[in-house]
Amino acid sequence: MITAHRLPRPLLAALLPLALAAACTIAPAAMAQEPVAAPEPAASAPAPAAEFGVPASAGSPASAASIPAAPRCDKPGANRAANLVCALGFVRHSEAEHGAGHDDRAVADLAKADEFEPNDLRFAIAHAGMRLSTKGQASPERLRDALRETPDDVGLNMLHGEASLADHKYDDAIADATHAIALRPGAHAAYELRGTARFAKGDTDGANADVAQALTLAPKAPDALRLRASVTSVSGHYDDALADLQAAHRLEPRADDPFLIGGTQFLARRFRASAESLAKSSGNVGDGAYWLLWRYMALARDIGPEAARGSLGPGSIAGYTSPWPMSVIDFYLGRIDAEKVLADARAAQAGDDQSQVCEAHFYLGEEALLHFRREEALNLFRATLAECPTAFHEYVGAKAELDALTAQDAAVAAR
Repeated sequence: MITAHRLPRPLLAALLPLALAAACTIAPAAMAQEPVAAPEPAASAPAPAAEFGVPASAGSPASAASIPAAPRCDKPGANRAANLVCALGFVRHSEAEHGAGHDDRAVADLAKADEFEPNDLRFAIAHAGMRLSTKGQASPERLRDALRETPDDVGLNMLHGEASLADHKYDDAIADATHAIALRPGAHAAYELRGTARFAKGDTDGANADVAQALTLAPKAPDALRLRASVTSVSGHYDDALADLQAAHRLEPRADDPFLIGGTQFLARRFRASAESLAKSSGNVGDGAYWLLWRYMALARDIGPEAARGSLGPGSIAGYTSPWPMSVIDFYLGRIDAEKVLADARAAQAGDDQSQVCEAHFYLGEEALLHFRREEALNLFRATLAECPTAFHEYVGAKAELDALTAQDAAVAAR
């Protein structure tokens, strides 16, 4: 399972208009990343956000009379707080125009929002997403066509880069992010996107350089902090990674944070704390089977595998083909053997090529370690390191186990 330090952004769902979501989500995130003093009242600054007239139901038809006046903003000034307020005002006005069916005006409003906040690429992405949607181009094919037509549209570059990242086309994502950086060198999100793609590709040095630049530009960017935690975990600095994850969670809580935090606590050998963190799943988070596996592993190290087994739940349902990694849960429950786990992993990998075989080796290694089959565990963890991408939880898990076993050997030899 890839250590995606963030969930897919809303724009990746279907490349549909991000503007409606942006009106609700950009404000708190932007304020959390870079606190600014409230602007002095000025003719160039709009009224407070509550007066921008956001429709009661996003996307519902609005009459012309219900559309608020556009923000009274002429051009960006030196006051960054005022610029942000203006940008948010244009986003909210865009939402109202879109709800009334005035798509050209909605697109123009988002272009103005981007003008006032050029280094916060969410505004550029919102503009590009709305423009694609209103032209009926909300598909991966039309996104590529639009990017060929306007290659210097930074929002389109970011959209295409995010889509390429989701499709595991890391070189394409790196190229898109690099062009976005050339267009907006002060935008931290472009560095964060490129760093994510480099990390997924196994270039930890490149990822480190990009995340360092992203955090220089935006020290409180939650996604950049999560990315740094992922990269730092590979180098074995688990306390630093945990500090970054906890800081990101305080700034902008996310549903998968307990998994990331609990997994890192496991790497740091804090098994009881790990189990407690992993118990905080909302129940609506994807990859729930992985939460069960890692919580079981943490509990098993704390209270023993037999006592921890109940945390795995009932396992797969007889007569139904369950998706990977339910086979691992069935294995831990004693229902199937290791050969069946590997066979299911090979079948899953043939279907979507997500390196399930290397995952299977890691989870089989954990079972061997729990039952004191040390040499078997060592071989399985070594196989995991040889096969898994560095961005996988299982890779960093195997590395942590091997490091701990090596330290034990050194301690014994020193006696």
